[in-house]
Amino acid sequence: MDAIIQYLSAHPFVMIIAGIVLLVVFLYMLKSFFKFVVIGILILLLAMIGYHYFTAEGKFEERIRRALVKTKDQAGEVVEKGKGALAEHGKKLTKSLDREGTLKKKNGNIKDD
Repeated sequence: MDAIIQYLSAHPFVMIIAGIVLLVVFLYMLKSFFKFVVIGILILLLAMIGYHYFTAEGKFEERIRRALVKTKDQAGEVVEKGKGALAEHGKKLTKSLDREGTLKKKNGNIKDD
């Protein structure tokens, strides 16, 4: 082991090449691990969907229709809240822009000699 360390310290170029090779191997293993994780998550997701499909009450089409109607209603509520917030903040923004425009007009009348 001491001979290897002495050789690498005597030849830094070889040490750099060995470091690059180790880095490439590590990245390959990391990439493979992430692929495994993503595939595992997809399999779990499909299993959960299948479980819900077979155990939920009612016909599948009815459940989907109910879910879509519920989603549409909730989206409408969110849009209404967003419109209210936009109107409220829009008024504040308009007031601040008006004030800024008024200040610019006042300052524009003053000339520096």
